Amino acid sequence: MGVGEFQKPARGPQVGGPKVGETVDYSKLPPERQAELGDLDALKATTPEPELPPEEAARAQEGAEQLEALQAVIAKEAEQPVDSAETRLEELAEPTIEDRREFLRCMLGNGIYSKRYEMYGGMLVMTLHDITPELEDKVFLEMAGLVEKGDVKTDDDWALWLDRIRLLTHVSTVRMSQNAEIKWELDPELETKQLALQAMGKVNRFPSTALYRAALQTVRVFMRHMEIMLDRALDSDFWTAGGLDSPSEPMSEEPSDTESVLL
Repeated sequence: MGVGEFQKPARGPQVGGPKVGETVDYSKLPPERQAELGDLDALKATTPEPELPPEEAARAQEGAEQLEALQAVIAKEAEQPVDSAETRLEELAEPTIEDRREFLRCMLGNGIYSKRYEMYGGMLVMTLHDITPELEDKVFLEMAGLVEKGDVKTDDDWALWLDRIRLLTHVSTVRMSQNAEIKWELDPELETKQLALQAMGKVNRFPSTALYRAALQTVRVFMRHMEIMLDRALDSDFWTAGGLDSPSEPMSEEPSDTESVLL
């Protein structure tokens, strides 16, 4: 097969593509050419938007204002902290000045701190109290037994059973309205019996789920109430804020020849 000779493109003086013609001033064109092209100023002008009928224009304006107001509300809510159940619990559990004073009086007098709660405008009244370290240990030994038996498998199970047992160990009295009493007595042999079984006996005393759940919530509030005061034990400002009286004179550094009443 023959091979043809490769032909190189002819060289020429013009490079870089076709040449663009000169720009011509529109005003210098002949009248007949200007007539063919039309009114150049009109072509350059921006076409105005068509006007809406008054009713549609009013609705459009109202919609724009509502959208602007909604965006303002959303922006304001985004700046504010979300009100959660934890936040509400903290507010309800915060000790008042009188709570702190009573707590210190019980501490100094070797007493047991207690607090009274009213629910549903006083229809349900509960009194809760602190417990001994021995009973506190018994509570968590009971919880460990529930885990071992398989009654507690999740975090929610743990929280529910702990609240139920706290209902047994920390509640002194439960009273409904004058015409409907819930008999509630502490068992003197409480620490020697199975707490979970006794707790369910207390749970079944409530005539409705609403009262039972309100009682459990009150237990949570009291436990958090106690935790706050224990966490702030070393915070001197917490115990003297708002005119809280000093609990006692500073302790002497000299050893005492009498035993502490707490031992």
